[in-house]
Amino acid sequence: MGTWNDGVWEWNLEWRRILLDREKDQVSTLLSFINNFKLVMGKPDGWKWKLSSDGCFTVKSAFKAICDGVCAPQQKNPALSSIWKAPATHKAKVIAWRMLCGRMATIDNLLKRQVPIPNSETACKLCYLEDEDT
Repeated sequence: MGTWNDGVWEWNLEWRRILLDREKDQVSTLLSFINNFKLVMGKPDGWKWKLSSDGCFTVKSAFKAICDGVCAPQQKNPALSSIWKAPATHKAKVIAWRMLCGRMATIDNLLKRQVPIPNSETACKLCYLEDEDT
C-alpha cells in the first residue's frame, strides 16, 4: 500500500494482474489525485462533511447541496426541489428524480459507464430507429 519515508507517505500500489494501458492511465490519474492530500504521521484519519457546519453528514444537507447544484452543478434543475413534495408514489418520485438527473439505466448511460452491450442491442425498444436514450 505504501510506506513512510522521512515523515512523508509514499504510495506503493500493487496489483494482482498486469494492468491494461487504459488502467495504467487511470492509476496515474488516481495517484495524481491522492498525492494532493498530505498525510501526517501519527495523526488518525477521519471523516468531515464539508457541507454542514459541524462536519457531520445529514440527508438534509446532501439534498440541499443537490438542489442548489453544489455537488453537481450540471444537474441543477428547479424541478428537483419539488419532486419530493409531489402527490405521487415514492417509486414514481424516484423515477422522476433519476430521469431529471440523467441517471436512468438507458443504453446510452450504460455505455457511458462502460457496460458492455452488443451493437445489436443499442436500438430503442419502442421504435428500433435510433439508439436508446432518455
